[in-house]
Formats: sequence, structure tokens, C-alpha cells
Amino acid sequence: MRRCPLCESEGRMIYKLNTLIVLQCPSDGMRYVSWRGIRKCDLWEKLVGDVNFSSVEKVYDKNRKAYFAEANAKVKKIQGMLAVPSPRSLDVGAGCGFFVFSARKNGWQAEGIEPDEILAGYAMRKLGVELLRMRFEEVKELGTFDVITLWGVIEHIERPLAALRQVSVMLREGGIVALQMPTADSLYDAVAAALYRLSLGLCRTPVGLLYSANHINRFSPGTIAEALLKAGLEVCGIERAGSDPEILADTYGKWGRKLISRSIISFLDRISRLIGRSNQIRVYARKKNR
Repeated sequence: MRRCPLCESEGRMIYKLNTLIVLQCPSDGMRYVSWRGIRKCDLWEKLVGDVNFSSVEKVYDKNRKAYFAEANAKVKKIQGMLAVPSPRSLDVGAGCGFFVFSARKNGWQAEGIEPDEILAGYAMRKLGVELLRMRFEEVKELGTFDVITLWGVIEHIERPLAALRQVSVMLREGGIVALQMPTADSLYDAVAAALYRLSLGLCRTPVGLLYSANHINRFSPGTIAEALLKAGLEVCGIERAGSDPEILADTYGKWGRKLISRSIISFLDRISRLIGRSNQIRVYARKKNR
């Protein structure tokens, strides 16, 4: 059984899914996934085998304008926190390269790493952005940076605290690390939890959309702040970020549209924004000067 990725305590089970158990740490409240009687790589291989990469590319093509706008807004936000006019940056898990592209357009010395061949290929073909094909464990070879970003990455890493400590080592004094991740205190989580409990654990689909074999950590603002502090990084800003309902529905494809219609996603997204419980958070932290 997997232990808490922040403090190594034993967690208590809060959800039981077909192949996964979702646990919550009694010490710090961290939520995380453990696997039931099957190797993690078997689950991942099955998930990858079920992905239609041609449909994924269609989603990126259809929503390019939205991706560019979001990436540019992130660049502007981080630039306002820096004293360096042309920062050296590293985007970890750069995906299709939208953030790296926007950072370079704004005069940054931007690099990105992306281990997935399909996503890195899209960045090169469609954006002219060459991403480094390497895994996170190899990034220390790249030197130090003013900015390191992990957009939608930390929830995938089995040892997130070790990853943040590595980021801290690579970050220059006064530098910024920026992350985006799903959050455990969202309205989506509350609705999924209520349906699970009211059905005595029979209604598992909503919870299953939040936790999977590759989404294995679900931070709250408090737990990610604690993890960053343990890594020697001080939080200087947390903001809510919802998911575009159109992109979310497109990403789920036929399976998602069958389970959750666009209208329901839109409704939940609007309410969550109004009450300050969107399903994503962006976190900015600074490495202190010695």
C-alpha cells in the first residue's frame, strides 16, 4: 500500500474503485492513489493503449486559440514577479509546447522537456518548437533556471516532494516555480464525494474521473503549500483556474459526453467559479535569497 507522499504516514481509505484505492493522510490531509492487486505499469499501459492520439491532436487543433491565450497569460503573470527581463525558463512536461512558444515570443530563453513522442512531435510540426525528449529525472543536467514550470505535472509524479526538492536545487535564488494541478477542495470533488457516499459506494464514475492510474496525487492549497515549504520554496501566490468546458468535453470524447454532457460541465464550472471552488489551482513560489 502506498504511503502519504508528503510525510510517509499510512493513509485511510476514502474511495474504493475497480483497480484503485484513494487514501487520505490523517496527518496532513493529502489525498493520493494506491493500486489494488495490479502493477502500476499494467494500468498505465492499458490507459495508453486506450488513447486515440489522433483524436487528442484534433482537440489541440480545435482549441489552439484558447491554449495560446492561457499560455500567454501565464507568461505575463510570472514576468510580473521577476526582476530579470529575459529569464531562462524550463517547462517540465511541456506537452504540445504552447507555453514554451509563448515564453519565447515574450523574449524568454525558454526550454521544455516532454517525454511523450506524440506530444513533442505535435510541438515540432505545428508550432516549430523543439522540445527535449527526456524524463524529469534527467533535468538536473540542464543547469539552473530563473523560472521552472510544471503545468499539470505534479499530480502524475509518485514522489512529488522529491521532485519539488530537485526543482528547488535547479532554481536560481529569487527564481519562481509555477504549478497548475487539480485541487481536492473543488466543487467537482464535493459532488463526486456526495454521490459516492449517498450510493454507498456504488456510484463510482464521478470519483473515477478525478482519480486514475496516472492522476495519483490530489493536492489542496494547504498541502501543496506544505510540500513547497518542505522543498525550500515559499508560496507567493495561489489562484483558482477552471477548465474550459468545451475543451474538457472534447478531451473526454464519446465516453465523456455519454457520462457528463457539456451542459452539466458548464453548469458546474460556472458555479465553482462563483463560489471560489474551481477544479484547478495555480501556485507560484519563490526560492529565497540566502
